[in-house]
Amino acid sequence: MAIKLDLDIRLSNINLALCTARNIQLRLLRLDQIHPAVSGNKWFKLHKYIEMVQEGRYAGIITFGGAYSNHLVATAAACSYHNIPCTGFVRGLEGSDHPTESLQECRQWHMELQFLSRAAYARKNDPEFLLQLQAQYPAHLIIPEGGYGIPGIAGAGDIYAYIPEDTDLIALPVGSGTTIIGIINRLQDQQQAMGFAAIRQGDYLKETIRQHCNRTNWQLETEYHFGGFGKHKPELLNFIRNFRQQQGITLDFVYTAKMMYGLLESIEKYQWQDKKIVALHTGGLQGNSSIQHLLP
Repeated sequence: MAIKLDLDIRLSNINLALCTARNIQLRLLRLDQIHPAVSGNKWFKLHKYIEMVQEGRYAGIITFGGAYSNHLVATAAACSYHNIPCTGFVRGLEGSDHPTESLQECRQWHMELQFLSRAAYARKNDPEFLLQLQAQYPAHLIIPEGGYGIPGIAGAGDIYAYIPEDTDLIALPVGSGTTIIGIINRLQDQQQAMGFAAIRQGDYLKETIRQHCNRTNWQLETEYHFGGFGKHKPELLNFIRNFRQQQGITLDFVYTAKMMYGLLESIEKYQWQDKKIVALHTGGLQGNSSIQHLLP
């Protein structure tokens, strides 16, 4: 059974005094609503890989992610819908004995999980290591972490079609860099993209972006990680609660909340005026289940 997606993607107006005072129109592209499991930018990054398997070029899929990886969940669900065998290699051995809710969901979607030490996981892009995996899983398509790669970037670029042409700035969270690269490559010259790294020490992502983009109309903020990937601080949790109460929209703590927090601070920091901004809600709300007791 093919996956059913709601691709009638809407824009939610974000009404804040900060924006009104500066004549800023801020809207949130609700990618989180396209599917409960394959939500946000995940389907866009995956669909070209899925098509490669459906064409008969591969027998299954291998990919990588951490214990809270939305990418693993989305891959597991997409493969389940399309009857594609899939294996996820997970960073950290501790998840084997104490699987997170994300990993439990992967298993519910019939993904085989293999747990790697952090040292072994660090070799995920090593050609020799990948050859070993290919021998272990012959004829399987290897999808890099986060859907990174030419098919993932091209698929992520398809999100641009849902963004109004008169948008001045597109804001989005950044993990692997796949989505922001896809967006940058589609920008009009007068438009800008602003990414917010969800990981600590994310400056290396700037070089990752430059490797795929010859453009300069983008920037990456790296100070809004709140302790690192999958980490949070009280001010971020308060922000999520307040945003939900004021706007009626739930943000995930791993990606979108960090982006929105940073974006609102940036409006003040850069003294923006008279802008039309679209921020991407990249889904992954299942990640909030791990901290639900902190988000009453």
